[in-house]
Amino acid sequence: MRYDIRLMWVEDMPKWYNETREIIEMDIEDECLSADINYINDGQELLQKLQREQEGFKLYDIFFIDYSLSNGILGSSIIKELRKTNIDSDILFYSSNNEELIRKAVIDDLGSFEGVYIANRDNFREKCLFLIKKNSKKLLSLSNIRGLLADQTSENDFIVKSYLYKKYNKLNDTQKEEIKNMVLEDMISRQNRYVKANEKEIERIEKNGISNINKLLSSANFIVPIELKYKMFDMIIQYSEETIFEKYTIENYIQKIIKLRNNVSHKKLDICRMQKYILYYDNINQFCNRQCPINCEEHTDGNKISVQEWMDIRKQVLEYGEKFDLILNRIMAEININEEEVAVSAEE
Repeated sequence: MRYDIRLMWVEDMPKWYNETREIIEMDIEDECLSADINYINDGQELLQKLQREQEGFKLYDIFFIDYSLSNGILGSSIIKELRKTNIDSDILFYSSNNEELIRKAVIDDLGSFEGVYIANRDNFREKCLFLIKKNSKKLLSLSNIRGLLADQTSENDFIVKSYLYKKYNKLNDTQKEEIKNMVLEDMISRQNRYVKANEKEIERIEKNGISNINKLLSSANFIVPIELKYKMFDMIIQYSEETIFEKYTIENYIQKIIKLRNNVSHKKLDICRMQKYILYYDNINQFCNRQCPINCEEHTDGNKISVQEWMDIRKQVLEYGEKFDLILNRIMAEININEEEVAVSAEE
């Protein structure tokens, strides 16, 4: 199941929680969102779980925390622990009859309670919906729409492949033969198309060189893959003796960043149970084989990304982005110069 928002709800009255959860889930569905609601009735257990939130990938977008829990732990102490561990998710702090105490606790220690919202049982639903809408807005930013699209389509790819893995061998011989013929027909038609197109482009380049760079770069990806475009770019940069990239080699960019993007772009992504690794897989068999072992450090395959690896990649992406921006700025400057020259010539 894919979710837009993940919630952690800390409440020691199961009956009230179950009744209220049903209402909140209906509100979430009315907003065309899906939420994963995790329930804990023990404050100490929550603090133990949140050590993973501090050390690993962030899992929860919102926390709903009751002020007074039956084991004697006050919600205020939980929130202070959350803030000590640099967990900056929105928190809804609520109580049936201690709202004034909550407000006093917040006023007395504003630094620890930044991003904390206060509610009582009467306005709890209203405040919940406010936070859900607030967090859902991030899904509408341009960057997150791109990410959401990739994530959602990868989920669909995973489901389709998993279905095929599980169902194909249960088909009868006639059904398998029909599918075999369809697959062969499709593969042969594409093979012929690819071979002819590739041969045609090779012949054109051998005879005339790259006479039309626009046409070449517009070729299908199987003829001119993205890696080849980067290699062409790298050669031209070296020809011009540009020193922008220096240690940031294009080969490293291809091997580290492009390769990772290709590895995960059409995979189902998940966070291991200890929240230390991103796992990726594209079928149900890989999903089963790559689950987090009891000792999280014993992940043996390479189909994972640790927190540190991810931070390193993010840093490299930003660093390379600055270099590519410099190239773009120079291109734009050249365009402006040419436009000015054209304008001067026209005046003369």
